[in-house]
Amino acid sequence: MSNSSKKVALLLHDLEEGGMQSVCLKLMQALSEHPNLELELVLSNQAGGFLDRVPDSITTINFAIPFQLCLKYVYHLTIALSKYLKRSKPDIILSNLPFVNLITLLAKILSFSRVSTILVEHTLPLERSLQHEGENKLSQRFTSILTAMTRILYPYADYIVTPSHGMAKELSQALGLKGYQLDKLKVIYNPVVDRQLFQKAQQGLKHPWFQPNQPPVILAVGRLTSQKDHITLLQAFALLRQEMTARLVILGDGPMRAQLEALITTLNMDADVDLPGFVDNPYAYMSRSSVFVLSSVWETFGVVLVEALACGCPVISTDCDYGPAEVLDHGEYGSLVPVKDAYALSQSMKAVLITSTYDHQKLKDRAQSFSLDQSANQYLSIMGVSRLDSKATSQISQDTLFTT
Repeated sequence: MSNSSKKVALLLHDLEEGGMQSVCLKLMQALSEHPNLELELVLSNQAGGFLDRVPDSITTINFAIPFQLCLKYVYHLTIALSKYLKRSKPDIILSNLPFVNLITLLAKILSFSRVSTILVEHTLPLERSLQHEGENKLSQRFTSILTAMTRILYPYADYIVTPSHGMAKELSQALGLKGYQLDKLKVIYNPVVDRQLFQKAQQGLKHPWFQPNQPPVILAVGRLTSQKDHITLLQAFALLRQEMTARLVILGDGPMRAQLEALITTLNMDADVDLPGFVDNPYAYMSRSSVFVLSSVWETFGVVLVEALACGCPVISTDCDYGPAEVLDHGEYGSLVPVKDAYALSQSMKAVLITSTYDHQKLKDRAQSFSLDQSANQYLSIMGVSRLDSKATSQISQDTLFTT
């Protein structure tokens, strides 16, 4: 592999609080430590609560174009990105634009750039994502245009990265990749476990429910959207409360907050369910919770599952497409329940809460399969850049970090 210096552009919509942005920031931090890489963070719109997490050593480019899933957005961002490619001339562009990664390819064509393109897919193909959301707010014409453009242009990318094997299979079918084109498709698990995660997990937590001699706490973390299906989680918790005492904390915010709060009141659970909103350190909650639950209708990986495992917290997840089954090795490292099955979820939560012994070290060891080191070096490999030295995350003795 070449050790010559390379300029790498990392492309994102914004830095709003979300799993995709968190993953990209971790990867960015690791790549910024490579002596032969010069990084630029290119944002469609410089907004979001994660802006202060960008390393000072990285130059930020702001196009000031707020994300909208429409042709107008595609047009304006394509023009802005093509101008950037002409001006800055990066060697590699790592594009993380759900639904519109094709903009990177359009801009490359318009600018006559020779930039190497790596498209990272953080969500399902457009048609399937809209199907899961339950409502298509986009015109059928726009959806068809975007889908057709994706099928035409994606095979021209140098690499297409997905965070799970299940998603890679579906994407290859959706794109119609054949023969040599399949070599462009790479599965690289999201970078999750690093030293900072362990350090944050040890920090204090003032929430009264996590003090000594309190009922067990069930934890969920994720945006309050239909994808995460907190409605089924609340229904399952209502069933659980008929059999035992417990509390539920859901970290995150989103458009469904009012609807979920209304359901909590309807189910008479205001005293036992807390929605604190977005918190900067969910790991302090994970390391102290009795069980972590992911109730999603779909995922592409399931970052929060790995984070919970790293904190030694027992995990329950819906067996949804894609990611959870791979992360939990089909039930070896956590329970899998059917999607939208409140009764099955309630019984699984009960089973975990009445089990007094868990091999917490086994869960932590599993999480190391999704370390920042491994992910960063896989990206460096497809960039044609030498590996990074082993990070402290793989050397930390977790027995000294957590008491169980």
